Amino acid sequence: MCFCTHPFGHCRRPIARQTPDQIVHRILELARGERVTVMAPVVRGRKGEFKELLDQLDTQGFRARIDGETQGLSEPILLDRRKNHTIEAVIDRILLKSSSDLGAPSLGTVSSSPRVGTTDPHAPPNKPTVEKRLESAVTRALQIANGLVLVLLSTGEEQLFSSSMACPDCGLDVPKLEPRSFSFNSTFGACPECHGLGSMYDLDPTKVITDWSKPLLDGGLGPGSASQYLLKLVNLAAQRYSIDLKKPFEGLPANHQRILVYGPPKNETSRTGFHGILAYLRDTIEEARSDGYREYMMNFMSATPCPACRGKRLRPESLAVKINGLSIADFTALSLHRALSAAYELTFTAREALLADRIRREVIERLEFLCAVGLNYLSLDRSAATLSGGEGQRIRLATQIGSRLRGVLYVLDEPSTGLHFDDVRKLLEVLHRLADLGNSVIIIEHNLDVIRNADWIIDLGPEGGENGGRLVAEGRPAKVAQAPESFTGQFLRRYYSTSNGHLQPLDHLSGSEPDSDAGIDPQAAARLTVVVGSQALSKSRHPVRSEESLNGGCHPDAERSQVEGSAVSLKKATPSPKTRAKKTPAKKPRKPVRA
Repeated sequence: MCFCTHPFGHCRRPIARQTPDQIVHRILELARGERVTVMAPVVRGRKGEFKELLDQLDTQGFRARIDGETQGLSEPILLDRRKNHTIEAVIDRILLKSSSDLGAPSLGTVSSSPRVGTTDPHAPPNKPTVEKRLESAVTRALQIANGLVLVLLSTGEEQLFSSSMACPDCGLDVPKLEPRSFSFNSTFGACPECHGLGSMYDLDPTKVITDWSKPLLDGGLGPGSASQYLLKLVNLAAQRYSIDLKKPFEGLPANHQRILVYGPPKNETSRTGFHGILAYLRDTIEEARSDGYREYMMNFMSATPCPACRGKRLRPESLAVKINGLSIADFTALSLHRALSAAYELTFTAREALLADRIRREVIERLEFLCAVGLNYLSLDRSAATLSGGEGQRIRLATQIGSRLRGVLYVLDEPSTGLHFDDVRKLLEVLHRLADLGNSVIIIEHNLDVIRNADWIIDLGPEGGENGGRLVAEGRPAKVAQAPESFTGQFLRRYYSTSNGHLQPLDHLSGSEPDSDAGIDPQAAARLTVVVGSQALSKSRHPVRSEESLNGGCHPDAERSQVEGSAVSLKKATPSPKTRAKKTPAKKPRKPVRA
């Protein structure tokens, strides 16, 4: 919405309005000597049946192109109201004379409807010229489509013009800006080349050239090396540009490698007929009738950035809109910390500020929430698949804080899973902010740092499975720590000191820091190799037993690969002399199985 109120051209000049005369002039420059169809896009990608609109177009004598198919409107047309539709009214079809025929006035060919009129060779001499007829059609389309006109060329190419905004330098037309114009999930905002993905699955030169240490035609080229036609084109190109094909491909100059892979410049391709190895392979893939060949060629493809949008996923019209020199793609590519600074620096005119100021405050608040949970190093265009579990948890929690809901009951299942100790502390701050907003937060958790900071603890146990399910203890952490049957309470006592018969919380968490080895017997540390993370201790059903094991409570001769009730991985203990004396009987070899 902010970018909708602040359009600027990508040529660093403000986007200006176009008059019908300017649009007509651009159409004549674009399609001189061609037949064009002038249409008015009245509906663009919206759901509905549009019965009244189609009746109005029929009354005015127009045909319509509905979802790419041109048809008459004399009979009722039923559209699915649950699907998006595009409706364009066909205003006129005109044959634009070439520049040599502009001296004499002339009409085009047939119009879109007999009600508008047809070409009459016996018309009076004061008949309108092509330019006037084109101007009349463009003006009519602009009136019907609220400032938009669509021109269909004889080659099938379509050009959209707008009377609202256009760049005065390059002529880029920007239709009416809407929020969907800046969304790569919408066809009106997504890049037409990559369809909003930002990358294209195309042939990879590093895979097509299978061995760069060999000559191209002597083991270096992978797919296409058996094609005599391709080899002939490569030899012709090598003779034309003096390329030594006997050298290893990696030893060729960069410009020679570029010619072989991508082809020579466009103005020189007619001399050899060679468009590059990749272009030839693309043609074979499109013309292939075998699915097996297509699957084979998939092995030589990789995801590469889209050459049209350069990975920004949006249309050029959307990327042309900038605020303070930043397009929406540039803004989302910033780290959250820098994006927050850029959001503070956004400036608007008095008219734009009526809508944009409130949105800017919302954006700043959301960015502050994300930075508060320690995600200031991420960027908004970061793929969700590349986020860790802890980052995803904090993003969802920051979203809930940003919603500012009150009176909501949140139930979280082990939100500390996979988090570092510092991240757990940040998580606790977020949970407290949720509670401070007037919400209730229930957490199913095994992490003792989270349990210790709870307002109320409900300890179920004492064992797991069939031996559990009973209410062992309930209350504040200090009360649960005094419960004799609670394993959680026994472990919580580490965080409290006894003073005058009462439990007092310690100033710090002993043993919870990543570099702390307090409470671990040096002999046990030498005997065991322990891999411990924040998730490892959070799965303990018997914290006291695992603590005893770490403090040397297990027998030196004990052979354990894992302590029961804990996710702590232990290296097998060194067997005692008695254990070494016992030899395991050798297994008898199996008899061979006869067929």
